[in-house]
Amino acid sequence: MNSIQFLDYLRKLKNEPFLDIKIKWVDVPTARRLKAFLEDGEALSKGQKRSASIRATEEQYGEELNVFASGVKWEKI
Repeated sequence: MNSIQFLDYLRKLKNEPFLDIKIKWVDVPTARRLKAFLEDGEALSKGQKRSASIRATEEQYGEELNVFASGVKWEKI
């Protein structure tokens, strides 16, 4: 699923009370987009709770520590 398809899918889930997203590491921009999704103030103000995790190696984890420090969980592979 590409990013546009994924965003369309998320729009369909906007009324769900809780979303838990787990992805495998793709690259730094994708990790940053997941972080932004997790921190989306509009959804949070509407009461939607969100959780996100990325399956990544230790090397990939080190590429973007800011993402993981902000609430995105790391699942070490």
